[in-house]
Amino acid sequence: MAQEDLCNELFGDYLSGAETAKRTCKIARMICKVRPNRHTEDTLLKIAKAGQSKTNACRNLHVLINQGKVLLPVPIDAVLLRVALRRPYFRKQELYWPVLRMEDWIKVLMARAPETLLAGCAFENKSAWMSILDGFWADYESCNPTYPIYSSTLRRSHSIPYFLHGDEGKTLRQRSFMIESFQPVISRKGCLVSNESGHPG
Repeated sequence: MAQEDLCNELFGDYLSGAETAKRTCKIARMICKVRPNRHTEDTLLKIAKAGQSKTNACRNLHVLINQGKVLLPVPIDAVLLRVALRRPYFRKQELYWPVLRMEDWIKVLMARAPETLLAGCAFENKSAWMSILDGFWADYESCNPTYPIYSSTLRRSHSIPYFLHGDEGKTLRQRSFMIESFQPVISRKGCLVSNESGHPG
């Protein structure tokens, strides 16, 4: 496999959620050991070095991805929020806060990289991804039969399961704010690889 393909595969696995930042950097490090004597501008070497930090591998990898111009053009919107400001004195104020809407993510992904949402299948290969989604919901019913989709009229073959996660983040000035993110349950590597743990169950 060519170096460019290796780098694209590593970036793709990380961005799709199939691999963590630490593991992506570790894989790059292992490749660099097998194929030593790399130039300092080598992308694989840069990916490997991004993981040297114990706490900032994710940030470093994102900087590298941004430099590589492989980000998706998801529009940034703004919502009006009421926030607490502590300096120069405590007060509550309405501010416009930047957000990346899930709806916009889905639109861009379906247009640019549908395989990230459709279990690795091309959009044109409808029979494949519809079968995978049908199969997922059939299997999931055995462990969660009261899930709302089973009492709805939604087409399961067109319903993409996803994880929704909320967590607290910090700004560069150490201000707290909530982050809500999502990722498809089924990775682009198919049903046998979970975006959450690497393996189903």
